[in-house]
Amino acid sequence: MAEKNSAVNLIHQLKYALALKLLNRDAKKRIRKRVLINFSKAKKIGLLYVLDNEETYRDVVRFVNNLQDNGKIVQALGRFYGDLQPLYYIPRLSFDLLKSDTIGGLGQPKAEFADRFIQEEFDVLFYFSQDSHFALEYSYALSKSKLKVCNESAVLNPYTDLMIKVKSNSALTRFLDTAIHYLSIINHSDE
Repeated sequence: MAEKNSAVNLIHQLKYALALKLLNRDAKKRIRKRVLINFSKAKKIGLLYVLDNEETYRDVVRFVNNLQDNGKIVQALGRFYGDLQPLYYIPRLSFDLLKSDTIGGLGQPKAEFADRFIQEEFDVLFYFSQDSHFALEYSYALSKSKLKVCNESAVLNPYTDLMIKVKSNSALTRFLDTAIHYLSIINHSDE
């Protein structure tokens, strides 16, 4: 049994290495306009997140609603590991969810809504995750967003404009609050 698990693990590692190599190749071909922007001037916001529990979902909804109440256009793309969306997830216009049936063989998203998300020129794109989630990493790396912000990640470092180091036990809301704080003081003297 241990040999079978190590063989499966090896296959997953090889698949992930191949996926990263292809992603790096594709990302080098992408052209995007990088802009360091004060958060108050940002109009279109993107958010990538892992839907792993109801608390995370409620945090994301609260964050999106708060930004929309402040006149921002927000689009959130989540990753859920399952075939059926969880009962607490309520589909909304500004929310899309990658499930198992919308993920390709190497882990890349294969849904039309994910392609639209990647092509969207967000003023700011946020991504926070404690672990590796290739479908979201893929979307982040290939995104045409003007400013990309994530927590510390060796994989995402080449694609990130602003990386924020947060404690490993920090939640999504703590990361977002910290990121918005720093983005709010960028170019503050120009206002």
